[in-house]
Amino acid sequence: MVPPMEPTPAIPFHSPKLMGQQLLDVILRRHLEKLSCSVEMGAELCSFEQSDEGVTAILAKNGISETFDTK
Repeated sequence: MVPPMEPTPAIPFHSPKLMGQQLLDVILRRHLEKLSCSVEMGAELCSFEQSDEGVTAILAKNGISETFDTK
């Protein structure tokens, strides 16, 4: 067992916790739902570009590309 230690900038987490991908997915999806967001499975981020005006992303799903702009 590792003795308790204060976090430092170099080692902020001395005793990391592990969880499976399935549980992590549920936690993240529930949090996104609270923010009125959702996850689209099978979507691919093809590219993105950041500028002073915001971010432009190109996503593809089922062979169809779509461009999204955000500020």
